[in-house]
Amino acid sequence: MRNAVLWFLWVLITGTLACAGPLGPFPGGELSGTIASEAVSDWSFAHDVMIVQLETRPERPYSVNLGCIDYGEAIYVGTSNPETSRWVSHLEADPRVRLRVGDTVYPLRAERVTDTTEYNAAGLRFFRKYDLDYDPEESAGVLFRLDPR
Repeated sequence: MRNAVLWFLWVLITGTLACAGPLGPFPGGELSGTIASEAVSDWSFAHDVMIVQLETRPERPYSVNLGCIDYGEAIYVGTSNPETSRWVSHLEADPRVRLRVGDTVYPLRAERVTDTTEYNAAGLRFFRKYDLDYDPEESAGVLFRLDPR
């Protein structure tokens, strides 16, 4: 009987995580929310939002919780561990993403930041927002600018 209960709990948890947005550190599936009808040109409303959800891989949605920053007219997400972040490899294969800020989901396109000036400026803003130490010489992280589709 105990094995049946454990199996049921495993199926319930796995199904919940696969069919919904991310739950804490566990990835989820397709994001729910109101789909934005217009492109955003001013992301400053996201400045005080500490955690957003990013959905990758449209054919089999995969979503994660991430930090974000607004810089210029764009919004950025990033990681200091690109080699272990599955969502990074998803973006390299297909840049189509959906970003949920609050209850609104924005269809976007991810562009890896390769320009040193943009990377350093946006990276510094990211590190300040999350009160982290920033040394561009030692940063092995990646940033993605999320542009309108």
